[in-house]
Amino acid sequence: MGRPGPHNLTCVSYKHPSVRGALGGAGGAAAGAVRCPPGQCCVGIWNRSQALVQGCWGGRGDACPSATCAPSPAGHPGSSVLLCLCHGHLCNGNATGTAAVGLGGTRQGPVPGQGGSVGTLWLWGAGPLLLILFTCLGILGLRRTRARTGQPPRGGRRIGVPPEPPSPDLPALHFLQVLQSGRFSAVWRGTLRQRPVAIKAFAAGAGRRFAAERAVHALPLMEHENVARLLDTRAAGPRARGGLLVLQLYPAGSLRHFLGQHVGTWAGSVRLALSLARGLAFLHQELWRDGLYKPSVVHRDLSSQNVLVREDGTCAIGDFGLALALPPRAQDGTGARHAVTIRKAGTQRYLAPEILDESLDLRAWGRALRQADVYALSLLLWEILSRCQALSPGAPVPPFRLAYEAELGSSPSGAQLRRLAADERRRPLIPPAWHRAPQPGGALPELLEDCWDPDPEARLSAERALQRLQRLAAGPAPAPEDPGPGVAPRQVLESPTMWNPGAGTGGHPGLGGLP
Repeated sequence: MGRPGPHNLTCVSYKHPSVRGALGGAGGAAAGAVRCPPGQCCVGIWNRSQALVQGCWGGRGDACPSATCAPSPAGHPGSSVLLCLCHGHLCNGNATGTAAVGLGGTRQGPVPGQGGSVGTLWLWGAGPLLLILFTCLGILGLRRTRARTGQPPRGGRRIGVPPEPPSPDLPALHFLQVLQSGRFSAVWRGTLRQRPVAIKAFAAGAGRRFAAERAVHALPLMEHENVARLLDTRAAGPRARGGLLVLQLYPAGSLRHFLGQHVGTWAGSVRLALSLARGLAFLHQELWRDGLYKPSVVHRDLSSQNVLVREDGTCAIGDFGLALALPPRAQDGTGARHAVTIRKAGTQRYLAPEILDESLDLRAWGRALRQADVYALSLLLWEILSRCQALSPGAPVPPFRLAYEAELGSSPSGAQLRRLAADERRRPLIPPAWHRAPQPGGALPELLEDCWDPDPEARLSAERALQRLQRLAAGPAPAPEDPGPGVAPRQVLESPTMWNPGAGTGGHPGLGGLP
């Protein structure tokens, strides 16, 4: 059975005019063609009389089994809404009729018309057709989620790591030095065509994590300056029997390592915090642009080990082995299937209280998981700001500590974290100096408290947290004071390339992202 190849497909791109909103400034429906990212396939959604949406879909393997578009009912048998996934060039332009779908022949796609510019698709007030569209996309999202988590499709076989031939460039990949090693993967420093890269090699039993991480990186519109950049992949090899990912190298290492080596100025600390919030807000955002759809992505394992520091002092979020691409408007019906996975995923220290005590709202699990990500974001913001010299006036900045390390030590158990964060509702200590700091620094406690609120529904969204940080960055910086005689100044976040590998917590900067 054929599968999508490694090359870019061209798919028909179309939105029916009854689905209100527009692609950018386009005033009416306009069919055209769109070039899809490597490995993506084409999608078409019809009712029995007309096409509704056509474009690219981020499915792989068995999700796109045919080179031609043979629509099948979406949802229950006999549904009037039809969808197809195919991997032929412009294959979603024509729907081949079958007895199963009752088309009785070939149905032509829309005829290209006049259109304006393209941009982000905003859907509003579309009535029944909009409901149909979201239902179809939700079904597609569930199929994709089941494929990435290794769950068998209903009536089908179990899906493993999708087969993918090595890139012709990968023979030029060289392994130089092990940076970190964990249970599921090892990170190497290497080169690809003489360019420094990080190589994440997965163990033989970690194929599911490799497939999940590769699938998230392969989603359309996923390129962002605050998300770790994937350069290439290989399904299996002598050094990586579970597959390998070739990623951009971040020489400053993980945020955890970086904060152990540096004390920050106000500007440097805010720059780190802003970029981290910007990356998470991007992941949580749904995008539809130029016929491509990026679903909302929840990270589920946000920690200072899984955030990388760029040379300009900004962050890039990495390690998507536990991430989920959410179906549009993920709600009641899909939650129960993922209950066990959702409740147990992530680094314990950064798990939200509702995950620790298993009270996560599975009736609306997409929103609940985004709220859990924001809780983890608040702990990372606390870690960043705890190393800011301007927030320790008249005193040296304390050594770097992870969230809850002062209360529970370096290796807290799940039971200890549950008692502290969920039962007692305690949070990392906000120093009194942060409350006394003039604006904008004085607004920091309120920002943290609104992100780690015990009530998930009361927490800020990632986008709102980003807006708060932007207001802080726009205001005057708190004035640092002289730390006193005999206290040596530390390096600052303004110059991340000057980190001293012999200072602070020690260890190798590495890539981060290893359990």
